Amino acid sequence: MLIAILKFVEDLEILFKRGWYRIPVKTAPPHLHKFLYLAFYQPRCFGEHKWRIRYYGKISDISITKRKDLLPRQPDHPRAEQDYYKIRLADLRERHPPLISSRGRRIVFIPTTIEKLIKAEEINHCFHNSPLEDKLWGIMKNQDIRAERNIFVNSYQPHRKLQLDMVVPCKRGIIDVECDGDSYHLNPKSAVKDNARDNWLTSRGWKILRFSSEQINEKIQSTLYTISQTVDYCGGEKRGAVNWDEQLQ
Repeated sequence: MLIAILKFVEDLEILFKRGWYRIPVKTAPPHLHKFLYLAFYQPRCFGEHKWRIRYYGKISDISITKRKDLLPRQPDHPRAEQDYYKIRLADLRERHPPLISSRGRRIVFIPTTIEKLIKAEEINHCFHNSPLEDKLWGIMKNQDIRAERNIFVNSYQPHRKLQLDMVVPCKRGIIDVECDGDSYHLNPKSAVKDNARDNWLTSRGWKILRFSSEQINEKIQSTLYTISQTVDYCGGEKRGAVNWDEQLQ
């Protein structure tokens, strides 16, 4: 299953009336044809129905066509000649109750499973990432440390976003918690990239915490202590909706 975003209310109307969803080919997630289901996240533009996953459906067909052919009433759109995936759905189902994001967030694409979508208590349960990240997030949740997973924020590179493993918004700042597996540490290019990324966030008031496989699997109490102490230092958690980019302007 793939969770995608309904950027505009009109996109939901297209789903209901025409039975398809579109994704630009150049920004589509890898292995798109392997997904059997699509679920749809409704952002701020949906008003009282914002920040939730309410509808999902089974994919029946994927084809490539020009945007101008998908939306002929917008022939002068800047991307009219670009290729788009046209994804048809066999049916559109409603999740009861809708899956809510209490803090509000930006969704790009979230690969997951239909089992996770159905059983999830919140959107953070849907992520289907590394076992290391799943483990630390679950332990933090059991300790009442509420982290948001896979957050995208402004970058030091124009028109690009930084993807963060887990973020804890606090009253006096924001904490980025990163899970670095053993193989990750052996890659010098990753270290250089993370150095620039961490410096960018730190210069804007963020706190960066990085934990290895050993720290998560064998020294979890020490890891939890470090996280909780940092949360306390930052004034405790901030509840409610968050503007993730507010310190990166």
